[in-house]
Amino acid sequence: MESVPAHDDSNTISFVILPPEADHGTEGQTQAAGLFCDLLAERLSKVPGFAVVDRSRLDRILAERAIDGPGQPPLLSYDAMVRVRPEGPTEDPTVSVEVVDLSLGNLAASGKWKWRPGGDAAVSKAADLCASTRHMLTMGSGNRVKIRVLNVTAVDRVARLEPLGQRLLATLQETLARSPRVRLVHHLEAATAKEESLLLMMGLSRLPEGRTFSPQADATLQFRLGEKQAVGKTFEDTVIELAFRLDRAGVSGQWLAVTDKVSQWDELVSAAWARLSGELSSLDPGAAKAALQEMAIRRRQAQAELAKFDDWEKLYFPPPERQRRWQAAVTAAKLDPTNEMAAFYSVVLNPKHPYGGSYRTGQHIAERRQFLEGGLVYLRRFPQNAKRRAGMARMMWNSSTFSVSAGFGRRSICQFEQDDVIVRLAEELLNIYLADSLIEMNDWGPFTSGLILALYDAKRKDGMPKDQARNWMEQTDQRAWPLFRAWAKTQAHRREEVLWRYQSDFALQALRDNEPDRLRSVLKRILEEPTPKHGLTDMREMEERLRQRGEDELLERLQQWSRGERDRRDGQSQIAVRPLAVGWPVGRPLSDKPRRIAPTCLNWTRPNGKGASQRVPLVPLAVADGRLYVLFDEGLRNVLMTPASNTQVDVELRLGCVSLDASGAPAGDVQILAKPPLTRKTVPHAACLLRGRLYIGTEHSGILAYDVKAGTWKRYGTQEGLPDWNVGKLFVLDGRTLLCLSRGKNLEQIAFTLDVESESVKLLHRIKRDRPVPLFLTSGIWRDGDKVRALSYSYFLADILTPQPVVRPWPSAMPHKWPAPEGAPRRLQMAVVEDRRFVLAASGLYEIDVKANAVRTWLLNTHGVIRSSSRSLLYPRHEIQTVPVWSEIPGTIPGAPDSRCSIVAANENYMLLFITKPDACILYEPRKDRWHGPVTFSIRGVQHPPEAIATDKGFVFGGETLQYVSIADMIAPDGASDNAITSEQYRRRLKDVAKNLSELDKAKMAFAEQDFARSEAMLKGILKQDATNAEAMYLLGLMHHPACRNQPEVALEWFDRLAKMDDPSAALTGSLMRYYLEVDLQQWQEARDTGNRILSAYKLDEFINTHFRQVHAKIVKKAAAAVKQPAPAASNR
Repeated sequence: MESVPAHDDSNTISFVILPPEADHGTEGQTQAAGLFCDLLAERLSKVPGFAVVDRSRLDRILAERAIDGPGQPPLLSYDAMVRVRPEGPTEDPTVSVEVVDLSLGNLAASGKWKWRPGGDAAVSKAADLCASTRHMLTMGSGNRVKIRVLNVTAVDRVARLEPLGQRLLATLQETLARSPRVRLVHHLEAATAKEESLLLMMGLSRLPEGRTFSPQADATLQFRLGEKQAVGKTFEDTVIELAFRLDRAGVSGQWLAVTDKVSQWDELVSAAWARLSGELSSLDPGAAKAALQEMAIRRRQAQAELAKFDDWEKLYFPPPERQRRWQAAVTAAKLDPTNEMAAFYSVVLNPKHPYGGSYRTGQHIAERRQFLEGGLVYLRRFPQNAKRRAGMARMMWNSSTFSVSAGFGRRSICQFEQDDVIVRLAEELLNIYLADSLIEMNDWGPFTSGLILALYDAKRKDGMPKDQARNWMEQTDQRAWPLFRAWAKTQAHRREEVLWRYQSDFALQALRDNEPDRLRSVLKRILEEPTPKHGLTDMREMEERLRQRGEDELLERLQQWSRGERDRRDGQSQIAVRPLAVGWPVGRPLSDKPRRIAPTCLNWTRPNGKGASQRVPLVPLAVADGRLYVLFDEGLRNVLMTPASNTQVDVELRLGCVSLDASGAPAGDVQILAKPPLTRKTVPHAACLLRGRLYIGTEHSGILAYDVKAGTWKRYGTQEGLPDWNVGKLFVLDGRTLLCLSRGKNLEQIAFTLDVESESVKLLHRIKRDRPVPLFLTSGIWRDGDKVRALSYSYFLADILTPQPVVRPWPSAMPHKWPAPEGAPRRLQMAVVEDRRFVLAASGLYEIDVKANAVRTWLLNTHGVIRSSSRSLLYPRHEIQTVPVWSEIPGTIPGAPDSRCSIVAANENYMLLFITKPDACILYEPRKDRWHGPVTFSIRGVQHPPEAIATDKGFVFGGETLQYVSIADMIAPDGASDNAITSEQYRRRLKDVAKNLSELDKAKMAFAEQDFARSEAMLKGILKQDATNAEAMYLLGLMHHPACRNQPEVALEWFDRLAKMDDPSAALTGSLMRYYLEVDLQQWQEARDTGNRILSAYKLDEFINTHFRQVHAKIVKKAAAAVKQPAPAASNR
């Protein structure tokens, strides 16, 4: 057995000289570095009191322990290890040496010198450096207690507690360093495989982060922060709990806690330290107070260093300025290690690194390592700034990878630099990337599969066994695929192609690895996704490889899928058929076509970076001081003000303004204002104007406030007390207070207020995700005495300011006698005009009182007879035959012929509604109960209601063309009765129209009025004369649906009768209605059988086919789960 230096003499220090870390492929540097290690070991072995294990001896020790086989060999003990790294170009080489204390994980000393083979000066300096650490390495003996501090955990992942956790860690490190009887243990990160083997051989504990180890400690400290009394308090007055646990000698201690306000943070930490020092006598009770005082001074000094420069948001600066900014950031980071901005710019502005981290292939390996290591330190320590985290990760990918062309018609292949350190650091970056929701996928989402496979290839080339590398790849794919699929579905263009590219990468890798089972698994996942509408990259290569392998069945299925023919089955009767379209009675139009008006238009163009100009989509926000303020994207993409983040990609927001003329119309060009302080690309959710400031709620940047007079920005984030960075809704409560609603990381619904005068935040309540109220979809609030009532999604909140607001579904009893909740709408819109509240739901328009009781109703159309959750399962559509001007169902909104109606904007006197088919607007004047319109003009944005705001004299519509429509132009001229009518006049006119309808249309009118008895008598009379009338059978079945009369047995009889008809459309309708009704009744086996019959008998319409298969797949799983839970009698057989 190879001898190992023993610690017989307490003054003997044992060193392990590790093999050199050389650049991959540089054979001369590797040999020179090895010679340097040998000379350094020889020089140290001659120093009295030093025992040295050189690299050849270390290889023999590791080999002998591998020969010993299974069992628990005795652990070895060394004091320090020496890392040697050759750096610099071959013509001017340098060598760096690091001495690492293995008992504490600390870097004891480091140095760098120029050195060539044959030189002796660098070796002597390195030996002197190692010898100088003797005193530090012997300090561990005696009565000093070694303590290891774990990360601080924020209870419930409260975002605004994370900065406090960073401050706590820095305070603990500073305080422990001041305690003479305590030694702080740091984590060790193995740089090479042999270094990892050495640490394992010494018995160090491996941490979950891969090659990270922890030296043995006498005690372990754990901390956690949580809010105790936050509701109804500002952030400074919020009572938080700082809990800690001290584990010693393998025995877990008890959690101890201290509580205080956030404003008393220093006192809270001092109290915790005092209790901790009572638990561990080695701690100095007064060290915390001294450390906190010094850190406060250093924090102010660091902020002063950064304040020397303005506009830190961008990353590119001229070389001289970049050097000065980098030096300021480095100084600030040394003064205050908790300063996130200083830590970020001290890495990315380093003059050694190119802008964006883009190196040339195969060069500057040492600089790449340094950049990756610094970036990982930043990502581990600072989780709160999403924009900088995303930028750091993007530059780190650039510095570690390069692309290789795969040939014409194929995508480039991503590869990593063949350096084990770079590959290891890139793997850790990938783990952070997949686990961190703050790092956005927009910049490198399409390359996720390429990064995983590039790491897989690098591991294989590094000697990892194939099975081990494959298991790593499959486990990483299982983590990445759900995240990637969710991201891909938020993309506006070519979602199917993005999903195909991800899966095709893994399928081709399975073909290259000759693994048919994994290939079938990947192809199965491919065939479950929709077929891309455009060309499929890599399809030709995949077909060739499948053909060469003789996988004819897989090849045929893939080709059918690529042609969109997945529904083709041998022996099936394929009938191109759609469900029955029920036509509703059409009344006599009051005019031939809607009145057309000419709006005032503003087209603003900017260079698009491709040598041309492009129109910029604008979103109007507010009018202040005679100017209209608009939002736009720096990348010229469309911007939507939406409370949900899954409807558009994040954008780089900018603010502009345009002057208004005397008529209220925009005049002149758009003036670009100061750049907002975004934390990252974001989605705007809401905006409001208060006290001369424009407040914008965003997805990732909290609340952005723009002072319209001073022209300056201020950002409110978690450091200012916001409970979360995501702010979905903003409402003005009074002259100084904003009501803010958001959705947190755990999908909890958060309500808080922001006092814009004192800039204090007060948390109202945090509703857990198991509650049904999505506060971020709140459509309106109003005061009722000292209470603030609200409508959110489809719920009514009795007082949104209370900690536990009373919630009830909207409405509790619908005025038109539809049962609730079946007839209740899903998402509500609200407008206040002349202190009257109007609510637009899926079933109609309502006017409500202060208690949210409907006092007046305008029924929209018959879509309200089926609850929305059922319609999402593709009930046959009620396709209303539209007319140019007016709708035809009694009691409907005048001029709204379809259910796609939305409240666009409202001012003090008018409410504007937007309708589709045709795209037009209706103006309602509540004071006179008078409807004006519809009026049409070139409205952009039919997929979503157009972004618009109301001014005193008109309405401003956003889009590629900013359009202003004055109220005077929308109001019908005197005597033009065709475009202006009251609700009562309209109802009387429709009754006159109904007198001349056919018997079937009269039955439909009675059905629309919910007069089921009269409608049923008419429909049965029609069937006596014509037993094959499909619409009559359909309506009779629908009439007994649970959403109407709630007689499902009778409804199923009529749907079965309809399904037996010879007309394919009628038969499909009957089968679909039976299927969906069985789903509503939770008859899973029956619904599964009905769905299978539909799929085997019909080739469905493309839209219905996609959604029906998704629904049916879930039903099949539920049916299988129901079979697995038999009754007790069945289980005894």
